[in-house]
Amino acid sequence: MEKNHYKEYPKQCIGASDGASLTVRFPDSARMLHFGEDGVYHAYVVDENAEIGEHYKLLYAGRHWVRIYDDASLSFEAVADSILVYVAGAKGCVIQLINPTSVNGEDLKIFTEDIYYGLE
Repeated sequence: MEKNHYKEYPKQCIGASDGASLTVRFPDSARMLHFGEDGVYHAYVVDENAEIGEHYKLLYAGRHWVRIYDDASLSFEAVADSILVYVAGAKGCVIQLINPTSVNGEDLKIFTEDIYYGLE
């Protein structure tokens, strides 16, 4: 199967912080996602067919669901068989969803040939 470059996927807001970090919660763990500066953060939300740049490093992996919290509240949520969180630089982030079933409460197949539903 042909891989798509991660930048061909839409960016999704994953939160904002005055403390330069978000909380990433999987069913079995909670971890901090630190950024190089405070602000609003976005991630490319990609599927298993994405080719992720070599400058991105895998930071966290989880199964079933992920919830990301910013300074105020839940800011991003996805359900998938596996979830991989990659980071690069001060604010670079890619969230790879393997067999996704929902993103931010939208229960639909978001990944199709060329069209994304409900992400932007």
